Amino acid sequence: MPYAPKIIVVGVGRVGLLNALGLARAGAAVTVIDADPVLNDSPRAMTHTDPTMQLMQRLGILDAAEKIGIQHRHINFVWPNDDLVITIATVKAEPNRVHPHNLQFGQEALGAIAIWGWSLKASLGPNGLWRPMPITTLPNMAGRMSI
Repeated sequence: MPYAPKIIVVGVGRVGLLNALGLARAGAAVTVIDADPVLNDSPRAMTHTDPTMQLMQRLGILDAAEKIGIQHRHINFVWPNDDLVITIATVKAEPNRVHPHNLQFGQEALGAIAIWGWSLKASLGPNGLWRPMPITTLPNMAGRMSI
């Protein structure tokens, strides 16, 4: 019987969930813990750049992320005190990037994709809007990830 490492990941933010998903896919038994009883639905960690998108691609969730995300092909630098905004195309700012755009959507949606079988249906309420789910009731990802 092969050895399956048992790993605890602390935090259900973008980094914690993507690491947990990758470890579970590699065969580890992963338990994710967090201080909050539900996935945080506040609008944070909303811009996903090329390195994160490359990770999503390796984990097999980029297609789902691109279906819900808004693609931005420009980066804005803002100096509010001077009313100055400089806009640069992402491919000019980072010529070696794999994806020519960034994706804009909240980390709660990325959490839903990572946890609920790469589909947002389980996390959407009857009105089609995100509804926080109790972390203790999140389903087990292929028998490898518990939360």
